[in-house]
Amino acid sequence: MSIDFIPLDFKTIIEAKSCSIKIISAFSDLNIEIEEGKVDLNQKKIKGEIKSISANTTDYIYKLYFEAWKQKVEQIGAMNYPKEVSELGMFGSLRLTVVIDSEGMIKKLDINKSSGYKELDEAAINIVKLGEPYARFPSKILKEVDLISISRKWKFTEQNNFYSQ
Repeated sequence: MSIDFIPLDFKTIIEAKSCSIKIISAFSDLNIEIEEGKVDLNQKKIKGEIKSISANTTDYIYKLYFEAWKQKVEQIGAMNYPKEVSELGMFGSLRLTVVIDSEGMIKKLDINKSSGYKELDEAAINIVKLGEPYARFPSKILKEVDLISISRKWKFTEQNNFYSQ
């Protein structure tokens, strides 16, 4: 296989040890991050106004949205606790971020901090995907933002329980 065209000076990247490359195609935008030997090809660019919400959110309408999302995820997690995880005696915690659009659809889903077990990380991702679609944004939220970002710590316990913090 030969490469006829290399658009970047890769020697410069190696010397700098990090860079960001944006590729725009007819199909999607893709950001590539290169940091000290780590390449992430799954950084899909998200367009629109994003609001991060959490258990500490004080704005009532966003707090309600967060609580509804959390309740749904925990209910799905309890009903779909992965059998292989409990059979292998795996437990641990991870940090996950999900970005949801106004229709309640997942636009981005990332593990920010792995549990150290591929099975637990995949189980958390699967649980979030099973919950789709989430609630549509109420009119007040629609007027303010296009997307909501929720980052949570997830725990899979020795007692075969699942919850998010």
